[in-house]
Amino acid sequence: MAIINLDLKEKIPSILRWKLKYNLGLKDETARRLAFKTYWWLCPRLRCPNKKLGKQLKKDGVLELGQLSPPQDVLDIVDEQCASNWNIGTSQGRLIEHHRELKASESIAYLHHRSFCSKVNQEQLIGWVDNNFGDALRSYYGSHYRILSLGVYRTKMTPKLHDKSSQQWHTDNHPPGLLKGFTYLSDVQDEDGPFSTIVGSNRNRKLLCQSDAAHRFNEQSIAPFKHQIKRVTGPKGTSFIGNANAVHCGPPPQRRDRTVLNLYFLPSMRTPLEHYRRYGFVTALSGPDRIHEPIWNVERHKRQRSM
Repeated sequence: MAIINLDLKEKIPSILRWKLKYNLGLKDETARRLAFKTYWWLCPRLRCPNKKLGKQLKKDGVLELGQLSPPQDVLDIVDEQCASNWNIGTSQGRLIEHHRELKASESIAYLHHRSFCSKVNQEQLIGWVDNNFGDALRSYYGSHYRILSLGVYRTKMTPKLHDKSSQQWHTDNHPPGLLKGFTYLSDVQDEDGPFSTIVGSNRNRKLLCQSDAAHRFNEQSIAPFKHQIKRVTGPKGTSFIGNANAVHCGPPPQRRDRTVLNLYFLPSMRTPLEHYRRYGFVTALSGPDRIHEPIWNVERHKRQRSM
């Protein structure tokens, strides 16, 4: 009976979003946010032993977790791509999804989400994430969490800053509960384009209201807050959690390419492993009205083919 009730509760946001948009005439973005907040409110509350982690993350918008040992299969995939110079390949070949050419001198290579997930042991990866990120996430959410999406990307060396890119100060304009996890898969120092954020900017409305339509900030807006800038540097394995709605950027790497394991998190009514076994991973582009849209689950896919 508990499972049936949980299944019904998980459908409420989609129903609510539909009602708000088509019956009350709210904008789609507003309806999505209200539906998402409702889902978060419905999540079972947990007693978290280390509440300080969640409080610090809410206050600063970033939480450093120290140096971790990334899963070996993730490192193997990255080594494979480094050997192939991160070239674009076919679906049967390399894992590169695309290069985003911002200028002739800059390129960001992404590992294809589905291909990446098919190459790693997903349940072991979820266990690794839960062991290292789980306490902070449960403390922040006050509930279980799920992995919305994950992948690896590499930012190539760039001689100068490019406008309209993630190298410029910006916010991601995600739902208020979305957090991003990062693990450096290469050594990152000040010259390597470290993740940079303005501490506490997730709560600074005076700063947030100065963005343009693309949620970018000019240097004049940032200047009064330069003393609050925090750059996360460290050796390979350095990990941290960031609020996607805090003002942040990834400066252009000057000395060497930067490779990062990137994860997206949202609150959940189920543990991350239970959620994965039921729904699989979903893409980062799925809105809160499609909270459980499955995109890839290798084990389930194999079972269905064998039936």
